[in-house]
Amino acid sequence: MASRTQQAATEPSLSGLTTAIPDEFASRHAIHPSELQAYVDEINRKLHGNDHCQHLLPLEPATALFDKQQDGLLFCELLNTIEPGVVPVKQIHRGTAITPHCKVENQNLVIANAKALGCKIFNIGVVDLMKCVDNNTQHLVMGMTWQVIKASLTQGLSITHHPELIRLLKSGEALDVMLGLPAEEILLRWMNYHLDKANYGSTVTNFSSSIRNSMAYAHLLKQLAPTAIELDLGAIAEESDLTRATRVLEAARAIGCHKFVQPTDIVEGHERLNLAFVANLFNNYPGISLPTESELAALNKSKTELYDQLKQAQDQAASFKRSTESLHRELVEAQAALAEETSARQAQNEQHASEKQALVTDVDGIRAQLAQLQAQLIASSEEHDAAKQALEAQLKEIKESLDAEATTSQQLESELKQANAQLRDANEEVLSYKAASTQGQEAYERARNDHQSAADMVKQLTESTVTLEGELNRERRTAHEAAATAQIMLSQKETELQKANDQNAAQSLDIKRLQDELDAQYDLVRAKDAMLDHLSAQVMRKESQVEHLKVLYSSFVSPKKLFLSLFPDHSRSTFEKAGQSIENMQSQVLFRTLDAILPRSKPKTYWVLLKDNFLAFYKPAESATSPVDVFRLDDAVFQRDEVDDGVMMVISCVQNEGRPVVNIRFEDDRSADLWHNAIMISSQWWSDNRQKRATMLLMSPAGSRASLFHVPHEHTSPKLLKRAQDA
Repeated sequence: MASRTQQAATEPSLSGLTTAIPDEFASRHAIHPSELQAYVDEINRKLHGNDHCQHLLPLEPATALFDKQQDGLLFCELLNTIEPGVVPVKQIHRGTAITPHCKVENQNLVIANAKALGCKIFNIGVVDLMKCVDNNTQHLVMGMTWQVIKASLTQGLSITHHPELIRLLKSGEALDVMLGLPAEEILLRWMNYHLDKANYGSTVTNFSSSIRNSMAYAHLLKQLAPTAIELDLGAIAEESDLTRATRVLEAARAIGCHKFVQPTDIVEGHERLNLAFVANLFNNYPGISLPTESELAALNKSKTELYDQLKQAQDQAASFKRSTESLHRELVEAQAALAEETSARQAQNEQHASEKQALVTDVDGIRAQLAQLQAQLIASSEEHDAAKQALEAQLKEIKESLDAEATTSQQLESELKQANAQLRDANEEVLSYKAASTQGQEAYERARNDHQSAADMVKQLTESTVTLEGELNRERRTAHEAAATAQIMLSQKETELQKANDQNAAQSLDIKRLQDELDAQYDLVRAKDAMLDHLSAQVMRKESQVEHLKVLYSSFVSPKKLFLSLFPDHSRSTFEKAGQSIENMQSQVLFRTLDAILPRSKPKTYWVLLKDNFLAFYKPAESATSPVDVFRLDDAVFQRDEVDDGVMMVISCVQNEGRPVVNIRFEDDRSADLWHNAIMISSQWWSDNRQKRATMLLMSPAGSRASLFHVPHEHTSPKLLKRAQDA
């Protein structure tokens, strides 16, 4: 496969990139040619030899990526290089003539399984990938490609694959912090960890502006592969940024790590490509040692605490689950009771409604009857008044007739008296007038009978009038009583109707209250479910932490075993060849024959070796192939005591099991000072608060031994070390 530099020189594809992508699209979504070429180079490398997509490879020119990925096969095969089988082989449609329907299925597999690998896929659909050229969505294809390549580079960036990453934890941070860090943050911590060791004196905070001058890369490469990298840090510091970036990438090529970036990408601060470059460096040269036994003890304690927390969380989750199930049962019962009560209330409401309707109908009928009775009463009163007037007129006529007949009767009686007088005076005329007298008597009887008949008729008319007035009064009382009864019934019905309305309102309030209680129970159940999900997530996270701790636990060894594993060729002669004498303070290997008292041992003479953060004691014989004992100097506590025959240095190795104490005797102050300074540097070699504090050998006037302790490491430099040596 041709390198990117060769491709740029032989192929015109990158210079013609703007012609392959419309100007309108390029103005809105710019695609960096160097980024596209880097992605294409990585795809060509990872899929080289893949029989299923040989008809698609190599991707030349780089813009061919947009056309050849449209059937989804390219990304499916690329995802399976990250984690074999993540895209089921039987579901992938392969071949040179894939139907549109099969292309859609392939792209659906790409999107779904890329998300399963942790890729962040936002606003990218099947059509965006299949019709990227027609729809001007090439930038979305670039985003998908970057997410897949990033997942490939960072898949092993975890404590499970690299237990030594625990050393990147800051002071006071728990193990679960590392488990939750994104890949970018882990790479930044890893880079700053090595830059601190290399005395870089600055902190890298991003993969763009922090690395544009390439000095961070230069120090990092020098720290990772000191023997293979030939960079004069002082010389390249005087060069231009572009020239310095070129030299750094030449050094990276020497150790097989020149991928993704070109000098201009570093100078311009291309964030994605620089992140990929650093991730590739980590995958090839992690450069971090395994944890110590003291860290094992601390993490074992943390593991126990996590187990306790896990059990507590599981118990709490079980309790919440039981509580939730109880609430569910109560909710179901409440729902059933509410449904039953609602049905009863509805039936009762319907009955009340029908009764209310009947009452309204009855009231309307009573009102109609009352109106009818009132109309009848009015009509009866009018008839009674008319009959009374007629009877009064008739009675008046009868009285007038009786008065006339009484006058006639008086006249007849007067005539009869005259006749009787005449009869007494003239008896003779009795006989003659006998017939006339008999007729007058008959007329008198008839008049008397007529008067009696008229009196009887007047009496009958009076009695009829009294009867009619009684009936009229009775009808009036009956009508008034019926109206009063109807009014009382109307008031009763209206009272019952008001009571029914009040009962309906109370029932509505009860139903509303029950509904609110049911909603509150629903909210409580949802809250319990959410809390249960949260606890389940905590349980899963704790279980994951326990698994990581198991992996870490299996990696822990004693200081001596760790020393032997880190330095397979650990004979005395090997270190003597690699190092120099104690007088050279910049040497990584310091050694000298000294008298020492080791734990559970008598005073003896040893060949003492100081390598990184290890203090090893060999037998004085030059042929010694293995140390008698090894101690870790991480955060060691030490002091100097003046003795009769020299200076005694007492070192408490707090990171070793049992906190052993080592005593070393020096014949003069100068040797004691030099070893004291060197051991103090080693005590901060792997310190967790490496970025904030370290050891500096000289920060106050010469001759002040108090200035040799706990000074910020950012000021440490070879010149200061030289001043310390002279002091």
